[in-house]
Amino acid sequence: MIIGTNIFDFLALFLYTVFYRVEEPCQAGGKEKEMIKRKDELKVVYNEHMKGGEGTVKIVHYALQEEIGGKCRLLAKIVLEPGCSIGEHTHIDEEEIFYIIKGTASYYDNGTWVQLNEGDSAVCPGGQTHSIANKTDATVEVIATVLLY
Repeated sequence: MIIGTNIFDFLALFLYTVFYRVEEPCQAGGKEKEMIKRKDELKVVYNEHMKGGEGTVKIVHYALQEEIGGKCRLLAKIVLEPGCSIGEHTHIDEEEIFYIIKGTASYYDNGTWVQLNEGDSAVCPGGQTHSIANKTDATVEVIATVLLY
């Protein structure tokens, strides 16, 4: 499902979906959690051939699942350099939302390739299949959120 929106609508939806459901907003895992995370404290992971895709994907985790305390498994920026991709995969008992913050991505939506431009978003509901690729000569940056059912 492709949704054209702006960053403010996306962030409002995300914040409502993730944080509204938290029963104890200042605690995660039974202990008090930090409310501020600085750029140099973010966990960065490099995933080669992610889900069978091409190249190495950079993942900048804005918050880890255990830090959030809500129904969110992933909140991260995904960086796809030219030629990089995340392979086709299916989400079970969760959904993933992509929001393109930089560049133009090729998005596989249940058998159909579509182009996502800066400011576009896509939702992959549970049981659906998707993939994302950078088939351009410029870097693509995506905010990715995986919400649990």
